[in-house]
Amino acid sequence: MHGATVGDQPRTNNICEGWNNKFACLVGTVHPSVWKLIECLQAECARVTAILLQAEIGVRLRPTKK
Repeated sequence: MHGATVGDQPRTNNICEGWNNKFACLVGTVHPSVWKLIECLQAECARVTAILLQAEIGVRLRPTKK
């Protein structure tokens, strides 16, 4: 923990847990078919690509509301 704190690295895996939860909601089922999983992965890839392109051209992202 000391090394992570000194190195300004995250000390928890909350960001991973958050992505996993969001993706599980996107999939919508515990045991999706292979085709449903592929479809959801493609949708997530498109979403992330759009966010990265927006960041590249300087668009400010709105914080998400909880």
